[in-house]
Amino acid sequence: MSKGHGPPGDTTAYPMGRNVFMRTVKETIHAVRTRDISAVESVRASLAAIGQHDGKLGAFLSVSEDHALE
Repeated sequence: MSKGHGPPGDTTAYPMGRNVFMRTVKETIHAVRTRDISAVESVRASLAAIGQHDGKLGAFLSVSEDHALE
């Protein structure tokens, strides 16, 4: 899937297909269980979103990508 960097709400911005901020935990769990996405894809999508938006938001003190993917 495409890893574009479109405007907010752009469904191609993250590999999960739907903007990671718009997907609930319940939807994510269902997608992983039904193998629509993998857990690794979900984590990578979240990390991509953090990387794209945290500079402006400043919501995270630190992000450990390596530990998140272990």
